[in-house]
Amino acid sequence: MTTPNLGLSAPRLLWSDQNVPHNQAHEDGYFSDCDGAAETRTVFLSGCHLPEAWTDKNNFTIAELGFGTGLNFLESWALWQQTRVPGARLHFASIEGAPFLKSDLERAHKNFPDLEALAQKLRSDWPAPIKGVHRLFFDESGLTLTLYFMDVDEALPQMETQADSWFLDGFAPARNEAMWSSGVFEHLARLSHKGSRAATFSVAGKVRRGLQSAGFSVSKEPGHGRKRERLEAIFEGTPAAPLRRASRPHAPGNKTAKSVLIIGGGIAGAATAHAFLRRGREVTIICKAGLADAASGNPAALVSPRLDLEDTPQARFFRTAFYHATKTYGTLGDQIWTPCGLIRRPAHPSDDNKFSRLIAAGALPKSELYAEEQGDGMILPGAGFVDPVRAINALTDGARQIRATLGDLSLSDGQWVAHDETGQSLARADLAVIAMGSGGLDHTDWLDFQFLKGQVSWGKLDQAYRGPALVADSYALGLPGGSVLAGATFEEIENPQTPLAPTKAATAQNLARLKALAPKLARALQPGTIENRISVRATTPDQMPYAGPLIDENDFLHRFQAFQHGFLDPKVGKARLKDNLFVLMGLGARGFALSPILGEAIAAEALGEPSPLERRAAQAMHPARALERRLKFGH
Repeated sequence: MTTPNLGLSAPRLLWSDQNVPHNQAHEDGYFSDCDGAAETRTVFLSGCHLPEAWTDKNNFTIAELGFGTGLNFLESWALWQQTRVPGARLHFASIEGAPFLKSDLERAHKNFPDLEALAQKLRSDWPAPIKGVHRLFFDESGLTLTLYFMDVDEALPQMETQADSWFLDGFAPARNEAMWSSGVFEHLARLSHKGSRAATFSVAGKVRRGLQSAGFSVSKEPGHGRKRERLEAIFEGTPAAPLRRASRPHAPGNKTAKSVLIIGGGIAGAATAHAFLRRGREVTIICKAGLADAASGNPAALVSPRLDLEDTPQARFFRTAFYHATKTYGTLGDQIWTPCGLIRRPAHPSDDNKFSRLIAAGALPKSELYAEEQGDGMILPGAGFVDPVRAINALTDGARQIRATLGDLSLSDGQWVAHDETGQSLARADLAVIAMGSGGLDHTDWLDFQFLKGQVSWGKLDQAYRGPALVADSYALGLPGGSVLAGATFEEIENPQTPLAPTKAATAQNLARLKALAPKLARALQPGTIENRISVRATTPDQMPYAGPLIDENDFLHRFQAFQHGFLDPKVGKARLKDNLFVLMGLGARGFALSPILGEAIAAEALGEPSPLERRAAQAMHPARALERRLKFGH
């Protein structure tokens, strides 16, 4: 059985006498030894007419092929800080198939002392080398960095943005043909709008012809240092149709929206609120029983990744979502995030082989996933648990909260209006996000859910446990204050509104599993201190959340009748979306691991910003797939 390669390799570097890193595989340098910073300013910033091009824009997007040392990003950041309009945001999206080690970044950055303050911030937030998409925030500068850690031929088909400027900074065409293929230029056209600019140091005929064939007008301009010429280009063609399937369209984005309604006070709603709040939007949260109710109100929430032996956008999503979550919780303040680590032990006979293959495949970097020395488990030192109540309160700080039972959500005069059960208006906003645990509104009653009732149990230990969380077919973790949390039971139920109460049978099951997983902890548990909590989690038939824009159900069922016969008629057009209405539901037991990046994805799509998700991963979570299933399978 072949083990796939899921990891990333740092570039093999040679350093010149001028301390310029050279890539051994491509036999080329990452920047000029004749003042690399001046080269960036000439070729890319001036080449894309910056800062003039962004002076009248509230949102501006730069896309780059080849992040390398981050020099182009740092120079763009410095210029943005000097010329930014108050409240404006710069999005910088860059592709890098061989990300630098942090130590090599630090060495390279010593060439640019004027940029060191910014470079230090970049390095302090530099992602672990996990293949996929990583989003970094520099909110004090109104700046978002999205890094695609994968090869260009994998990354470009997964991007969904309209770039205002392109920095084409791959190695020379003769040394790195993949960066300058015809497919690359086709994607540049798909991801551009009329007037988008592109700049590159290369004047090779292949590059000029590739840009021209994609719809760019090209001109040669004076170069820098030993390079006599460089290229500037303006897109004058027609962008190609989106790669999304017509039944699962991307929302057009409402860049002028100033307010948002969020229905639901659990982790999904809180993470979504956080994403809008960091953009300065007015956020109102409506929840029936207050924040951190229902499944988000347990004493602790374990945050660990789903690991699959696949190199697909969906599999990469689960790995990078976990990493994004741990970074998010780590920034929220004291007593919220406990990075205790985790030992995952085999729950089934096949797990031994799977664990060894995941480690060998590099599903996570070696420092983040390795075999247990004395045992048959695998260790994830970056995993941990979060205090749900504290986390949700921190994420929603600055939002208006309304405790009420929602009766209706309707569109009126271009805004979404929430009413209570008596018809009384509660709040209105430009955008709305439904982030409840399950259905209950007409807008979402066609979504398919499976409901799981789960109970956790916890109690005092004779001596506090500070070690890693333990996971097999159940889990155990040491809580602050000297308790241990064990669980959870899972029982499928039909009606999520059924009254719930902890049961002795579920308590006994949790204690039995604790004894099997961690006998010492079970023996140290003080019987008279045991407490229990029960809640319902909603998951989906395919175990992927619903995250994205909501569609018009009746229009969809009429437009896509061909799904009943197993094919999609290309002449029917795109599914019709409900204006400015989104959903984040069905996260199951992974709400705390997935919500931070999915809340960010919802905010980005709603406001017309670049997505932090790969296209196929976003498509796999689109709520419209529930209606596709209904048409295909008749239910």
